[in-house]
Amino acid sequence: MATKVQLAVIATAMACMVTPGCDCGGGDETGFDAGHYPDGAPIGPSQHVITCSGCPCFPGTDCSGSGTHPPPPPACAAPGAAPELVYPPDGALFPPNTNVIEVQFRPGAGNELFEIDFQNELTDVRVITRCNPIANTRGIATGGCGFSLSDENWRFVTEVNRGGLPVHVTVRATPMDLSCVGTSNSRDILVATEDVPGVIYYWQAATVDGVPGKSGGIFRFDFGRTDVPPEPFLESSPTTANRCYGCHFLSRDGERISYGSDDPDSDDEYGDVSSYLMDVGTRTLASGRLQPGFRTFQMDHSTLLASDGLSRENPAAFYRYDGTTGALVDNPSSGEARGTHPDWAPDDSRVVFVRPTTFYQRTSASEDPDGDDHHFSGGSLYQMTFDGTTFGAPTPLLMSSGENNYYPAFTPDGAFLIFDRILGATGIDQDAFSNPRARIWAMTSTGGAPVDLSRLNDRDGLSNSWPRVSPYVQSDRGHEIVWVTFSSIRDYGLRVQNEDPAGVACYPPESPQNPSTDRGCPLVPTSCACTTEGCTTFCVQPQIWMAAVEVDASGGINAGNDTSYPAFWLPFQEVSAHNHTAQWATAIPDRPPAMDGGTCGGAGAACGAGLAVCCAAYYCDSPTSGTCRVLM
Repeated sequence: MATKVQLAVIATAMACMVTPGCDCGGGDETGFDAGHYPDGAPIGPSQHVITCSGCPCFPGTDCSGSGTHPPPPPACAAPGAAPELVYPPDGALFPPNTNVIEVQFRPGAGNELFEIDFQNELTDVRVITRCNPIANTRGIATGGCGFSLSDENWRFVTEVNRGGLPVHVTVRATPMDLSCVGTSNSRDILVATEDVPGVIYYWQAATVDGVPGKSGGIFRFDFGRTDVPPEPFLESSPTTANRCYGCHFLSRDGERISYGSDDPDSDDEYGDVSSYLMDVGTRTLASGRLQPGFRTFQMDHSTLLASDGLSRENPAAFYRYDGTTGALVDNPSSGEARGTHPDWAPDDSRVVFVRPTTFYQRTSASEDPDGDDHHFSGGSLYQMTFDGTTFGAPTPLLMSSGENNYYPAFTPDGAFLIFDRILGATGIDQDAFSNPRARIWAMTSTGGAPVDLSRLNDRDGLSNSWPRVSPYVQSDRGHEIVWVTFSSIRDYGLRVQNEDPAGVACYPPESPQNPSTDRGCPLVPTSCACTTEGCTTFCVQPQIWMAAVEVDASGGINAGNDTSYPAFWLPFQEVSAHNHTAQWATAIPDRPPAMDGGTCGGAGAACGAGLAVCCAAYYCDSPTSGTCRVLM
């Protein structure tokens, strides 16, 4: 194992390669062994200093490598002189392989030079920087500053702190005359013991014909390849007639995906949605279309179970499809009422689903028993067993007492359920679709009292929606954990400022909550001229957040305790987009080398066995010897 000194030197070289303005040959960075403060006390861990080009050394920091700290200046006494640390979240647990983390802060009055400190018994990393101004996604200057840790910087902090003590993050600030120092609030971050594995497929809004947010596509990110940015998997573009690709459901093994194809009118109704089943590895489509609705796959993707999204079955039933051909197998009963939001247990032994009490019309708050199955209230959780051939009769798991329970998801061991819940509302105000009242809860999968994951939820009004769970249970600090992703309209530091009273949920413009359909700028509202402070309204941007949740077999959730950590923003997202509906899989299927950073097949290209995979705007019409055709 490397010594502290060796790690400091390695980190200095890594940081220098990627830090803007860093003079890699001129001694603007130092890494040295423990020295002593002026009072003779040992410094502790090896110190590592990164200095911006042309910047003076920060007061009280040894930039010379002598091992001795100069005396610190007095604290700044002027009102408002202390900086304020805004991001990262206090107490969040980060996977070691999370890429580029940004520290965001307000500078404090009169300050021009800053030192961002990462410190504990093993770490003393100091970044000296000037303010890198932050404008939010509406183009409005926030008055704040940001510094992005490179992947190399981040790995240095994480590798020595896997499963260890909290790392204290603090910002110090000084005027350019270096006469005094103001110190921010401190926040602690934790580093998980293990890298997070798996891949997520998520929906990202797109700009179509100059109008932002009325269409979108499916992107994917491989946590095992943090050096590779997210790639479009199903792409909306003029090539595909600007269609919107979303409403996707993924098999846990990553081999199959079902998705919806909609015209770019930004509504949320099923009448103009076509649904397809695709082999992810070959990008071939199963013959025929599927009924719109919510879906779940068996672990080996051999079977797809779908809700009756359009209320066509009487008596109420699901659709069971062959997971390869898309052929309808049968219609398993959902019991006495319609079922939706199914999720298959990882061992295939059962399916959990939601049975609502009330459905709504797509453009009003009127009750409609035949309404599409994504607008409803009063959801209870049911389950039905599966013996490999036949489903058992649905039985209640969590009965609603007036609240709405929905979007259930099994943990990888099948022991727990993570789901959305809305309390304190009735009727359309507890609608399951993009509801600001939504909070994420957990319970054992065999029943019992549900638990509000309050640390993950943070506070009310954030639309914490569509929770999905990473495909592996991992170990951390003597506990078993999973990673939960969800969409939220909370602020991402200073960059995405959703929590302004003028912010409104604009996507989709057409929904029971907004029958007027008058919100015409559902993404970045520059086309609505909302680029200055004081706009009457602006459109909030859902983003994907992730948090760890402990799922031990005893105690914790079983005993009614919140075992979640605060959530963090997934840093690979396009910050100006709407990003949500993250679905997990174990891995991306094998693909030809040409697709691994190389070329893909466009219109008319040969595809199939041993050939390049079709690009994200195309599908292959044969798995053996086919042609790339425009995506449906």
